[in-house]
Amino acid sequence: MTDQRRPIPEDGRVYVGWFPTGRPDADREAWVIAVSGTASQASWSTSFTSETPTELIVSFIGTLIATPSRPAA
Repeated sequence: MTDQRRPIPEDGRVYVGWFPTGRPDADREAWVIAVSGTASQASWSTSFTSETPTELIVSFIGTLIATPSRPAA
């Protein structure tokens, strides 16, 4: 996971953060998945709680990595 105090490089990389005891200052947030932006696509992130099954997280990340980039609408 990236240091959120620093800007994420805009190169389309996927970042995964896992906080086994919960992310500080976040409500029940245990997983954070972020994709940095590129010149043509905006960056985004999503989070999951500690109750989210690990299999779902693995499937989400696998699909994310396997899906080719799509042009911005």
